[in-house]
Amino acid sequence: MKALALDPIRQTVAVADVGRDAICSHAEVAVRFPNGDILLASRPTQKESTEAFTLGGSKPIVGGGMVVGRRLRAGEHAPPRTSLDDITTMVRWTRVEKKIVPIAPERPAEVRVVIIDPEKRSIEETRMSATVPMLESTIGAPPLLYLRIRGHHLYGSSLAPDKASWWRKEDFDFPGRVVVVGVDEHCTYMLDASIDVAMLKNTVTFLGSEGR
Repeated sequence: MKALALDPIRQTVAVADVGRDAICSHAEVAVRFPNGDILLASRPTQKESTEAFTLGGSKPIVGGGMVVGRRLRAGEHAPPRTSLDDITTMVRWTRVEKKIVPIAPERPAEVRVVIIDPEKRSIEETRMSATVPMLESTIGAPPLLYLRIRGHHLYGSSLAPDKASWWRKEDFDFPGRVVVVGVDEHCTYMLDASIDVAMLKNTVTFLGSEGR
């Protein structure tokens, strides 16, 4: 059957003999003409920038297209009434820059954490399931956010006893056991703690229950 084929890569409009397979691959109706003709657009590709065209002020149409007449039966159309010269006058060639949607990183099931325990006077790293229940179990009480620092959260006990052992880092004093865990930039999920254990051991002072 006859059609007017638009090729934005070659920037050509030509009369073409097309079959049912070509019609099926251009199945999306992009423009309807007053005379009953339709413009069928091909399915867009996955390229980051794609050749496209506009027709009579339409929005950009990605990929190739073809103008055919009214539908006769499944996969068949009458020849277009619109002339080749008319389409050539109406078409404008362009390009469409496709938006690249970033893929969200996979949330880890397990993360590296650092545990500071003034009772044992120890600073150790371990692996922990990246869940709030496991954080609570590691602390031994419902967690309370003590401090945010350089992509890390320091969680301690929300039920720290009055006589808890304390420890100090720089100008901050903390009661009881604390878990240091990494967090994403939006603070929505846990990541590996990248803080250095050797550095902590050199900068943390254990104070005891009366040393605050």
